Amino acid sequence: MKKPFQTVLKFIEKEFRVSVCIHRYERRIIEAFGISDHHNNSYCIELKMRRPDYTPHCEHFDSTATQEYLRLRAEKYCWKLCPCGLLEIVFAIDIGDRYAGALTLGPFDPGDCGSLPKPLFTAGILHNFEYLEEVRHKLPPVPPPERRELLCALGRLAAMQFGLEQENLRQLMSKEERIALLVENSYRGPLSLGDTARIMELSPSRVSQLVRRYYGTSFNKFLTNYRLEKAKNLLLDSRSSISHVARFSGFPDPSYFHRVFKKHTGMSPSEFRLKK
Repeated sequence: MKKPFQTVLKFIEKEFRVSVCIHRYERRIIEAFGISDHHNNSYCIELKMRRPDYTPHCEHFDSTATQEYLRLRAEKYCWKLCPCGLLEIVFAIDIGDRYAGALTLGPFDPGDCGSLPKPLFTAGILHNFEYLEEVRHKLPPVPPPERRELLCALGRLAAMQFGLEQENLRQLMSKEERIALLVENSYRGPLSLGDTARIMELSPSRVSQLVRRYYGTSFNKFLTNYRLEKAKNLLLDSRSSISHVARFSGFPDPSYFHRVFKKHTGMSPSEFRLKK
């Protein structure tokens, strides 16, 4: 059965011709309920295929800069112009008294920025105007004022319902399920035993005992093995560079990724890919 916020988001996607994604600011978001954690609209996908070097700029803008902007201004939503020049609207997700993430809707035609009443957040546009001109005519326009009010009301409602659903999940899930989902949702970034203990409101020694009981290994080995399995899937199922696979699997240093991968599999990432 669909959650209330899923029904709201489906309506937004259809009515305003936008895509929805979620950005986690904290690991308190346990389950995304099928919402993508990256921009999966055709415009962003095409752009990053053309310019993979833009990806780190986009990730920083979404996960760090936008979060700081919302927190400093105590805003519940804002319009933003991404580093690639696409216009989006972002709604803060509160869990308890914390900003835990954001729902992002878009993209819209950036040529309509002048019609927006709220300050527009931008961190500087990368040089990509040729592609932007190619796609602008395909993007939905910023809604007129009365429809914009509807969009903002629905977006805030969906974000609020999403946050409440996370609180409900925390009450219903077993500790094993919470550990597994926490790793699944957070493996791409830095994740320590201490982080996990803090989020689960347990001591590090207790979490360590639980991981060993459930998975038969230490927390660090469990996390590394999970990241390596994700890396193997990416190597076999995508054409992404080795450095991109490393970063997307939770290994920010490609050299370290190479060493760990070879230690565990007996071959380099490139050799493993050739097995396909």
